[in-house]
Amino acid sequence: MKKHSLFSIPFPSTSVVDEPVYLDRSNLSLLWLTGETDDDRVVRSEILFVRPRALRHRGESYCTPWHIEDAYDTVVEVDDSEWADELGRVALAARKHSFVLRHFMIYLDSFGCLEVLAESVELRNVWSTDEDFRGFDPLKLELPPRLGGRILS
Repeated sequence: MKKHSLFSIPFPSTSVVDEPVYLDRSNLSLLWLTGETDDDRVVRSEILFVRPRALRHRGESYCTPWHIEDAYDTVVEVDDSEWADELGRVALAARKHSFVLRHFMIYLDSFGCLEVLAESVELRNVWSTDEDFRGFDPLKLELPPRLGGRILS
């Protein structure tokens, strides 16, 4: 299985100022990171997974070199994914062609590797100063009610 890079977060994961937070809703999932750049700016990065179907998280101590190489602070797509093939095989026949299973992954320092099967992924950055994020709690993030879902941290 080969991986190809899609994008990197704008700061090293060694400089995150809060624990990464993963929010899982029915039609989207969001990995929320806040960190400092080399020029002392604070940025909140949101990695948005559209129409997620499955996820796996490996703690740092359970990651192999394959989970880290190319994926350190970088979202990669896994080509010819055995995991995506497996889920595609067991999907209900009536729904098998109604969704796309692309395998994305990212490795973050002290967090480990997050793998998501989803239709697409994108990066959103919100640049700011420390004051703008003071008191912000991503676990209280309100998404439109139609998205529903559960919160994982």
